[in-house]
Amino acid sequence: MISKEIVNTATFITIENNEHLKVVLSSLGASVFAIYYDEKLMTLSLENKEDYFNSELYHGKTIGPVCGRIKDGQIENYHYELNEDGVTRHGGPHGLSTRSFDYKIEEKTDTVSVIFELNDFVITYTLSMNKDDLMIEYRYEGEAQPVSLTNHTFFHLGDSFNKLQLRLNADYFVENDAKTLVPLKKRGLLSCLNFKACKNVAIGVNDPYLQNSRAKGYDHYLHFTNKPFLVLNNNFYELWIATNFSGVLLYSDNYDFKEKTIDNRTGTQKALAVEPQDSPLERQTYSKDKKYYRFMIYSFYKKGQ
Repeated sequence: MISKEIVNTATFITIENNEHLKVVLSSLGASVFAIYYDEKLMTLSLENKEDYFNSELYHGKTIGPVCGRIKDGQIENYHYELNEDGVTRHGGPHGLSTRSFDYKIEEKTDTVSVIFELNDFVITYTLSMNKDDLMIEYRYEGEAQPVSLTNHTFFHLGDSFNKLQLRLNADYFVENDAKTLVPLKKRGLLSCLNFKACKNVAIGVNDPYLQNSRAKGYDHYLHFTNKPFLVLNNNFYELWIATNFSGVLLYSDNYDFKEKTIDNRTGTQKALAVEPQDSPLERQTYSKDKKYYRFMIYSFYKKGQ
């Protein structure tokens, strides 16, 4: 099933498969507004779609053209608008997360795809009809510029942040500058950032190393080793993410925004943002000659089924 709703300048598109998933996408930021499994909300999503136009809220949006923080808004000879104390954050005040994308819908026997396009950026969401998989693909074939994209979806999998467990193989994390949070250097894993064995995320988030930082929680890039995937789960659901990104940024929702969510969550650490992306220390320039292509696949399961 496919349905649409227009709010302000954005179109919200709902697609459902023949299994358990319903996904609400938006042309604003080529984004994931909400994901449901058997009508159970899996994501941290705003109740009022009007609030989605707040440029400070990145929920589910495509972040770029360069995600993360850029010191002085400069990468080599490329300059970006500042939007945070001498830093360009998440593409700046006019980054992809704030832009309205054109879109088209393609239906095939086993899939439905929503394809968003803006200035040579193409973001494609493909929902499988017969299994609970959502694939996100990123392409760029425009004029030369640094490109590093991600999706900023927060997951709670229908329960509290304190019930989430995470497993992923990483060989290092990127330490941030204490004042600006711009990426500084590689560092060997600390216990609070080591998820090689499945671990409750709430235990690590209270580690003094994280709590004594400006972020007051997770806001760190971890570099994959071996197979690039992670597993997030709780007592009821499991989410596997496979990708060709080099790592993942974890962010524990450390900012107490006041906008109401669909399921009335309040305070900080309402959910965990899981953002597959490439290393912020190794940002690269892409063009028509050096094409950019990345993907991630969300695979959802209900335990016991």
